[in-house]
Amino acid sequence: MDLLDDVKLYLRVDGVEEDSVIKNLIDTAKLFITQGTGVSFAADNPQHVLTLKLLAAHWYDNRGAVGQSGALPYSITAQLIQIEAAGRSTI
Repeated sequence: MDLLDDVKLYLRVDGVEEDSVIKNLIDTAKLFITQGTGVSFAADNPQHVLTLKLLAAHWYDNRGAVGQSGALPYSITAQLIQIEAAGRSTI
């Protein structure tokens, strides 16, 4: 299963109408993880993939929340901290 199908399953999205939106969320989440932690996104790392799914779900569910608080849920923040810490321990 490719990452798009995996994220669509996580989001419970059927069909292809939202594919371009979800692809954009996936690409943005990869950048967010890499730029936020200093660790390159790795598709074979289950923690990276879970964090990507959490970010995509948060952004997908909050698309209409313009002007509202942009704070990420703690579950996402905690995963990003763990990814960053793991990256420092392997250097």
